[in-house]
Amino acid sequence: IIGMRASTGAYAWGRSYQGAPFPDEDSEIAEPRPIAPLTNGWSELRSGSSHVCGISGNLAYCWGGLGDGMLGDGATATLARPTRIGSDSWTAVATGATQCGLRSDGALLCWGDDHALGAGFGNTDPVWAPARLGTETFSAVAVSNSFSPGLATCAIRGGALVCWGENTLGQLGLGNTQSPQLDPVPVSLASVPGGTQWTEVAVAGHTCAITSNGALWCWGTNGNGQLGSGAASTTPTTAPTAALAGTWLHVAVTEYDFEIGLTCGIQTDHTLWCWGRDQPPTTTQHLVPTQIGSASSWASVAVGPASGTTTSSATICAVQMNGTLWCWGQALADGKLNTSMIPVQVGRDADWSSVSVGTAICATKAGGTLWCWANVSLLGDGSPIVLDPQEVAVPATRPTQIGSDSDWRTVQTGGTS
Repeated sequence: IIGMRASTGAYAWGRSYQGAPFPDEDSEIAEPRPIAPLTNGWSELRSGSSHVCGISGNLAYCWGGLGDGMLGDGATATLARPTRIGSDSWTAVATGATQCGLRSDGALLCWGDDHALGAGFGNTDPVWAPARLGTETFSAVAVSNSFSPGLATCAIRGGALVCWGENTLGQLGLGNTQSPQLDPVPVSLASVPGGTQWTEVAVAGHTCAITSNGALWCWGTNGNGQLGSGAASTTPTTAPTAALAGTWLHVAVTEYDFEIGLTCGIQTDHTLWCWGRDQPPTTTQHLVPTQIGSASSWASVAVGPASGTTTSSATICAVQMNGTLWCWGQALADGKLNTSMIPVQVGRDADWSSVSVGTAICATKAGGTLWCWANVSLLGDGSPIVLDPQEVAVPATRPTQIGSDSDWRTVQTGGTS
């Protein structure tokens, strides 16, 4: 788990593996510990399985296990300390088996060594340091989460959407399932109005993207109705075919078991909608966007594989504009191990500001405090892992404040949000 505080920078806790995020350690970190106290002003951090990349003072840094050339410093050894990646000024970074970052001038730079999928340069050769992908300017980049069947990357280039990587499920939107795609390829626009400009994209085993007029398009695997098209099919939808009804602000996607997917989105009237397969023990498939409750005050939504449970399922959490936090699925933060098919308010507080669903669920409050639950590892409050008689970790079932600090700004738990 990684979080950022306004005054003293980045902190992390949980499992430290191959030096990520803590140099020279391979252990469980029980409480938030400063990351590289000499490097301050973090604006973004993204954690992989054995490495971390982030932006501090508009400069990119990576450290941890070498993995697949993911560190981008041009070397072939594990980095024990945050190491500056080149001399460019960055605005965003996305991590996976390959890494991509947006430079301040809109250039997209990628690096890594994925032997099957490459790094976007038309081959599978290792790219040991950031290299510019084309000459165009980009405004956004997204990579599939680690639970998805294969790594896919999509980016918005001059308002156009391009994708590359794993395409066996049609998630790249190219009109086929030819895989891998080693170069960025424009998403098929056969059914998309001419002149369309894309503004937001989310990718997993299926991909959803929003255009500048608020239209939402989804494609890829659709075995559970996660495309919202009105039908489920074992045959992937390989390109955008029809926009979903409504106008949309945000979209989030996840795969919580192999090819079992879920999509949630917020419309411009701030209503919240989800579609795909329900949580166990039910297996109901919602084939079109289904409104969640009747509120029209939703501000953000996060989805991810279930945390702190042994069931393959998803958890959804969302914050309303009045500051209340709601969760449904497997981790309700109600003090029990209940599940719910409808949103359950997390406590009675109305000062929540953000939430992230992943290896744990963590949320920040308006006052800057940090709270976590549903952990599969250490929670971060200094207490040890509790095991049940089957030696399975027992997760925290209520929000637990992490430390006493009150200047937390953002948190990322390793899921998708």
